[in-house]
Amino acid sequence: MSRLSVEEKLQLMSRIRSDNELNHLQMNRREQLVYGKKTLNDSPLQAAQMNTEEQENDSIFSLSLKFRFFFSILILFSILWMKFGNASFGDITYERIISSLQNNAIDFENYISYTDVEDVFKEIIQDW
Repeated sequence: MSRLSVEEKLQLMSRIRSDNELNHLQMNRREQLVYGKKTLNDSPLQAAQMNTEEQENDSIFSLSLKFRFFFSILILFSILWMKFGNASFGDITYERIISSLQNNAIDFENYISYTDVEDVFKEIIQDW
């Protein structure tokens, strides 16, 4: 490398950078093919349309997420209002909601193994 002139070194560096950029572009194209984002025959116009469709899908998801968040906050405040304000919506009262949740609840203690850890520690301490 020391025998190369400065100009040859610059040309070599330029060649390495261009090869690296070409490899990067080929890798991106292959990733897009694998993940189905676009095909080899897509024009820039089609790619732009696909980007706008993806942005619309993202905005719909974002709107849906915002709506669900707002709805959950609304339900939370209505339940708190029902509890502390003794309010009701027709036949629906706070006590009825709680009793319904308790009747339909799943007891996970039978399904989760770590709830037995206290018993194991008690046995170890007693044996010790």
